Amino acid sequence: MKYDDWRPILRNTRLYLADLEAFVEKFIPWSIITGHEPTVLLPAEDEEAIRQAAEEIARRMLSRVAKTNATSWRAAARESLHSRRIYQALRTEMDGPVGARVNELVAENARLIVGLPGELAQRAAAFVTRQQQRGLRSAEIAKELEQKLPQAAQSRAKLIARTQVGQAESALTEARSERLGLAWYEWVTSEDQRVRPSHRTMDKVLVAWSDPASPEQLAGEPPKAGHYHPGCVWNCRCLSLPLVSLDEVRWPHKVYGHGHIEMVSRKQFERFVELPQAA
Repeated sequence: MKYDDWRPILRNTRLYLADLEAFVEKFIPWSIITGHEPTVLLPAEDEEAIRQAAEEIARRMLSRVAKTNATSWRAAARESLHSRRIYQALRTEMDGPVGARVNELVAENARLIVGLPGELAQRAAAFVTRQQQRGLRSAEIAKELEQKLPQAAQSRAKLIARTQVGQAESALTEARSERLGLAWYEWVTSEDQRVRPSHRTMDKVLVAWSDPASPEQLAGEPPKAGHYHPGCVWNCRCLSLPLVSLDEVRWPHKVYGHGHIEMVSRKQFERFVELPQAA
């Protein structure tokens, strides 16, 4: 599959971020309680409204990602020997692992969104405690807090948007690959100056879905994130391009397996991989 067909859709991230910012603005009115403790005012009657709004935002994001992801599959199918199988899978996929993964991702994202108010309230309380220990007066703390809380909310919303859209893209690609019996993908970076050094190590490397790599470990860095697929770590813009046919690859090619990256020929690769037959 061509990288142009799987280019990251930044529009999905921007739209998700806009939804998150609107959620924060609507459900987290900042208020400093007279005295020492700040709080985020959340009336009990708003709890159900918050839950419903979070689920709607999550489902809207997953719907957009699923749509653009499916469009990429269709574009790739037009040039693939497996086009019939891919089109058939796309028509019926919501009854299988793809539909189940979408529902899981909606629930995961809804939990993150619902947790925003409490998380930010904890940050506010910790900030006040630190400033009190420095000897600042309540009025000074309140003024700083009024500036910092919205900034903290926006920062957290950005991290959620950037990370979750990438994770959703990767999860849906994996679920669709699983249904089609495609066990391998090519790790592709955004190929710009913002790509982290450890991910540059993975660029154009073939990886099995069953054996995710630890890019940091391969690059000689502390493996803080463990083993993961493209898009599945904070702020990652990398993509997984499913390997449909060996003819798509320029051989010899870099292949990851069991903690190492090696340059292998097509014949070497064919010894331990079997792709589904065209239908």
